[in-house]
Amino acid sequence: MTINEETAQLLQRVAAVFRVKEGDTFRYKAYINASIAVENLTEPITEIWKRGELGKIPGFGENLSSYLSEYLSTGHVRHFESIFKK
Repeated sequence: MTINEETAQLLQRVAAVFRVKEGDTFRYKAYINASIAVENLTEPITEIWKRGELGKIPGFGENLSSYLSEYLSTGHVRHFESIFKK
């Protein structure tokens, strides 16, 4: 599995939690759109991250860019882990 596939899958899991556990369709759609954007990247997301350009990916705002920066540097996101535990 590539890093883009892995990252897209993570975003899809977060989206599912927002939809099922919280009924938040806005965040659900935002995370699904972000996962699709990651799947469609023409280069590894790590290269974009290294250039400090996560915010240039369609659907990526400041918060999501921060979460994925944490994920790419540490392998996990504290915010996502707390959402999964709910």
